[in-house]
Amino acid sequence: MTAISLVKTVQTKLLERIQKGDWVIDATLGKGQDTAFLVTAVGETGRVFGFDIQAESIDHVQQHITSSALTLYQANHADLLNYLPMSAHGRIRACMFNLGYLPGGNQHIITHTTSTLVALHAACQVLMPDGILTIIAYPGHSGGAEECRAVTEFCQQRATEEFAVEIMMSHSINPKAPVGFVLTKGKAA
Repeated sequence: MTAISLVKTVQTKLLERIQKGDWVIDATLGKGQDTAFLVTAVGETGRVFGFDIQAESIDHVQQHITSSALTLYQANHADLLNYLPMSAHGRIRACMFNLGYLPGGNQHIITHTTSTLVALHAACQVLMPDGILTIIAYPGHSGGAEECRAVTEFCQQRATEEFAVEIMMSHSINPKAPVGFVLTKGKAA
């Protein structure tokens, strides 16, 4: 059986919606792979707002991605409403969350359930109609299983007329395997 990357699956779903000129959020910069993907997807006429609490992530992204479309904030994703310009509220086409810890970094600095849930609520508020919110959760690290359960519950609660929700499980039966979530906001009436 061929392994399918949840990251690639999520990116494919995002490319079905993102257009050049769109405004998007990378809520967890990490090493910047999602950021680079988003910068390419929106082009120079779009905007990418990136968040991370670690200076190491901000520095890495600044060194490796040069784009006038990119605005970075060394801030917790839970505070994204405090940092996004008001003009972005209701204009965000996509928001990506890749939870856990910085690959190759300090594994004790992780996303936390409480702040992640605040950030997810905020992301739902700023999404435009037909916008997309993606999350990859990693239950295999300390605190990750709790966070993954909370994200699953959050997504299931949003599975209403306002959001279409898809939960993607790994083909592995390993309970520590990553889980992907895609929420698509309903179109305005």
